[in-house]
Amino acid sequence: MLYEAIQFLTTPCSSAARKLGYLSQAIALEARYKRCRFGWSLHLKNSQELIREAIAQCPGQRKAVVLGSGLLLDIPIEDLSADFEQVDLIDIVHLRTARRRVQKFHNVHLIETDITGVVQELARLKGTMTGYTDAGPPEKSWPQPYCDDQLFEGADLVISANILSQLPLLPEEYLTSLGCENSKAIDKYGRSIINHHLKLLKHLDCMVCFIADVERRILSKPKPSKNENLLYGVKPLIAAHSWMWNIAPAPEVDRMTHVHHRVVGGIIPPGKE
Repeated sequence: MLYEAIQFLTTPCSSAARKLGYLSQAIALEARYKRCRFGWSLHLKNSQELIREAIAQCPGQRKAVVLGSGLLLDIPIEDLSADFEQVDLIDIVHLRTARRRVQKFHNVHLIETDITGVVQELARLKGTMTGYTDAGPPEKSWPQPYCDDQLFEGADLVISANILSQLPLLPEEYLTSLGCENSKAIDKYGRSIINHHLKLLKHLDCMVCFIADVERRILSKPKPSKNENLLYGVKPLIAAHSWMWNIAPAPEVDRMTHVHHRVVGGIIPPGKE
């Protein structure tokens, strides 16, 4: 706990990302990986192999862009650095472990930005609560998803790395914390963030490697299993590959419960949607 507290206090991070919980989330994710390393191993191996396949098939070698680079656990950074002139790792927060790992690569750049485009404006909502009802900021004041196209200029390969289902979670939680109680409106907002990311990937004119967890399965004896769609029913970009990620093996939740995520992915050549 002391290590996590020091990380929280010393990690460079935008005030908006810190306010909405992205730094805390990244620190918690790293801690969970340390506890669940064995259960995650197959998922990380499959993710890296799919990215390596995309690297091998990519017709150009100028620039690779990784969306959701995170802890770099699922990213074969050595392969990307060796095959591309430039590698941009994009996430809203990069912990010190990721920063240290990329230091030896002269062509790898960490870019901290919000690919949903909503975080900065959401962080401002609480400061303008005057006149709002008890239900929180009205839906018309919620910022719409946006991503700067300049991030992809000159890219030959864009990788969406296990990030799609995560994109709406903290924005939704923050709206709830402000008093928004309309669950249907919040779900609709989350779906719009997911759809925006998929639309962005569809319209890129380069190769796309897509990896996303799409379903949660909770196995808890003696109770029946529970399944939950993580994308609000939105169809993933491609599902040519599929595997299970033991994201919370027992006793992470409790000693009788395992949480698995179904992950799908694939490679889309340039010029095809």
